[in-house]
Amino acid sequence: MADAHPFKATYVHSSGSDVPSVTINVTLNAPLVTDTSQEPRPRVVGPQFVETQRPKVLIVGGSIGGLALGVLLQKAGIEFLVFERAPVFDHAETAIFLNSTTQKFLKQIDAWDEILSHAKFTKSIVVANEGRKVEYSLEFGDQVRLFGSNGYIVPRRILHNILVSRIERRNIIMKKRVLSYISGDRYVTVRCASGDLITCDILVGADGVYSAVRQNLYHELKTKGLLPPKDSEEVILSTVSLVGQTTPLDPEMFPIIKDEHCHFVRIIGENKPYSVNPSGGSGATNAIHDAITLANYIVSLPHWCEQKDIEQRFKAYQDERMPWIKESYENGKVFKGMVEKGLKATMVRLCSKVMSGIVARNVMMKMGANRPQAAFLKYVPDTGIVPSAPQPSYLFTKAILDARALSDPLVEIAVEQDKANDIKKAKADEEVPASVQLVVKRAMDIELIKMSHISSTYADIVEASVIASALSAAKSAAQLAATPKSALEIFQNTPSKAKKPVPTDNVV
Repeated sequence: MADAHPFKATYVHSSGSDVPSVTINVTLNAPLVTDTSQEPRPRVVGPQFVETQRPKVLIVGGSIGGLALGVLLQKAGIEFLVFERAPVFDHAETAIFLNSTTQKFLKQIDAWDEILSHAKFTKSIVVANEGRKVEYSLEFGDQVRLFGSNGYIVPRRILHNILVSRIERRNIIMKKRVLSYISGDRYVTVRCASGDLITCDILVGADGVYSAVRQNLYHELKTKGLLPPKDSEEVILSTVSLVGQTTPLDPEMFPIIKDEHCHFVRIIGENKPYSVNPSGGSGATNAIHDAITLANYIVSLPHWCEQKDIEQRFKAYQDERMPWIKESYENGKVFKGMVEKGLKATMVRLCSKVMSGIVARNVMMKMGANRPQAAFLKYVPDTGIVPSAPQPSYLFTKAILDARALSDPLVEIAVEQDKANDIKKAKADEEVPASVQLVVKRAMDIELIKMSHISSTYADIVEASVIASALSAAKSAAQLAATPKSALEIFQNTPSKAKKPVPTDNVV
């Protein structure tokens, strides 16, 4: 086993910088940084990518999700390319709805103010009948107080251009259509319609609901026998009953039968604007959340990572996002039930009308707490009264980056000034520094992770001793908070050999 590494972290309150910070020491039983002196895994090199220790990522699809991931990877310094099959980006005058949970991401990429200059806030969803008579509305005006922002509508062209402007032009390749790919033990080979063969470490399918990447993956899983039997059953997408037809229809008179889908050659359409009900803005919002979570796990990969490292991160990504996707799907069913026909839909509308406030609040509280952000960018504190839900990818990646920084001989962490200020304030107020209580909150977050559905995934990714050590240190700090004198000993007995201050803009 490698030598133990001291792990010193500074935690500050999320509501402002005027609250004192606390420094705790944790000893990791295993390093979180891969030993780069070992023989590196052969890294993909070609005309598209250069030789680096970090993984190469190919993003197929230049829509909101693919571009959001590209922006984050560029800020993280990871090599990537975005392939878009269209010759130019489609800037149709359509609008897109994003809920309040995307605010932190847009602030991290310095796009929030630009979005606000074009956005229209939405404070309610109005439900009308066929005669366009308003029956009732679901009010969401309380989002600012609860979560720090309202939902908003913005032209898709504006959001798209903002994301494109934050990616180097050489990283976006237009008129590049992916046909298939082959996944090997070391890297992925992608075949394009132009005949080019592109190699990468990670292939991300961001090319829409009916993704070409997903279709190829489906066939690969089917060949390996990894799909459940139900996925092999034939289904009918829709039917049209033609009564009294005795002779085949003339395609020139009935152009619809020229469509390949009419004969059920395939039942997957070429494109679709959304996969969930659009009323809740779930499609674009989930795409951005996916990009944030995936970017965190990619950044956490060790240098010269192996395939098992990538697979573990993918598993963690899926485990983290799936519950939120299911919740979004259930909320979409609620909105869908409000506009359908039939007795059931009528009952749903009646109940929603009577309890519109309860319905709106339930939807907000279920989804509004999920406000993810990138662990490698400047931290954005909560501004609403409802705290953000624990974000496993953030906590995990932040711990990786902290440990990686400590292992770098060029980086030394200094907290002498913060320590002196905290001691001075504690003596003046004769009370425990408030920041000690924040360590308790950190412990609560870790407890939630341990009790959540991803606990087994974390055991595979990082030594359990890492979480246990951090939790033990946090609980010890909480116990010392009983007396001001004991609390001060935390700072007085904390050794520090640092010489250079560490930037605090990326410290939680």
